[in-house]
Amino acid sequence: MWDTGTWPDPKKASETELIEIFVSKSVWFASYRKTFPLVHNYPDLKLWLENSSDALSDLDVWGYQVGNYNFKDLSEYLERGGPWEESEEEEVQKKRKGKKKEDDSSRDKRRKVSSPHKK
Repeated sequence: MWDTGTWPDPKKASETELIEIFVSKSVWFASYRKTFPLVHNYPDLKLWLENSSDALSDLDVWGYQVGNYNFKDLSEYLERGGPWEESEEEEVQKKRKGKKKEDDSSRDKRRKVSSPHKK
């Protein structure tokens, strides 16, 4: 946003200010602070995270492709030491589909619980 001129403040935000905008201090120190320094060991991932024009595709970097990657994906990537292998790709898809079904069913349950209150 700073580079495109859309940042609302005339001065650049400090690292601390950016952290406080997106996550609580406890989350930062418990998780993010320990994880992000490890990214420099994976140049392809680093370029992808920086949205570099030299970055590889999602599939090449992560080993699988989804709509959005999250912090859990990053943590798992670093724990594995790199992208998923092809044999693991099916497992990821099943895992994500199963989670979506769980999320959908819990939403349905919430609707059912709240529906008796409607007249």
